[in-house]
Amino acid sequence: FPGNRQETRFASILNRVLAVHHDDLRHLGYNTKDVGTHSIRKGAASYLSSLPSGPNPTSICIRGGWTMGRVRDIYMRYISSGDQFVGRCLSLLPILSMEFAASPPFFTTVPGTEDDCWVEQAINVQFPMARAIVGFGRLLRMGLASILYHRVWIVATMHVNHIVRVSSAVLRSAATLEKLESAPNLIEVKYPWNDHVNAFSGIPPYVSILQDISLVRHSQRELIDNFVPQVKEALR
Repeated sequence: FPGNRQETRFASILNRVLAVHHDDLRHLGYNTKDVGTHSIRKGAASYLSSLPSGPNPTSICIRGGWTMGRVRDIYMRYISSGDQFVGRCLSLLPILSMEFAASPPFFTTVPGTEDDCWVEQAINVQFPMARAIVGFGRLLRMGLASILYHRVWIVATMHVNHIVRVSSAVLRSAATLEKLESAPNLIEVKYPWNDHVNAFSGIPPYVSILQDISLVRHSQRELIDNFVPQVKEALR
């Protein structure tokens, strides 16, 4: 983000949010004085460490920027696949499900087309201030795709005054909803087993095994469902 002293700026924003929700946090049993910017790093590391078959301590320490000792720091270096596994876990994808391999929602538009121009206009509506920040284009595009892809869940589970709904201008636009209904494939989520173009990373091997098991279960269910009608047909 532009500007200086981002740590101080973020801490000030967090303290203001905690002050506004002071009573709500007390009802939940939390003291706002015990919550700070360090709580995010500590909470993320604790969550990663508690996951079954989760990231190894080396990947967690490297993501957190913590030293592991002189020898370990020399020989245990950053590897993209381990860090990407950490990223998927911190995205709260279900680690014991094949949904863990899901790609982020993305627009399927081709640059220069009418649909792509519509996406650019929607970004201007949703992120009017951030749009001017150089280098934010791809991030804003992914953020908009995620909001629109999860729109049904957002409306169904979040109160009308929830900050996500209040700040999502595109969800209040009838034209946006009409566009998505007329172009159902405008936003997609892919998986390694149905996308042979994009590269998927940070996915442990057992997720592919879960997918294979799911296919076997589906085939068995179809076999059972069709068995009795086929036997009746053969006996006629």
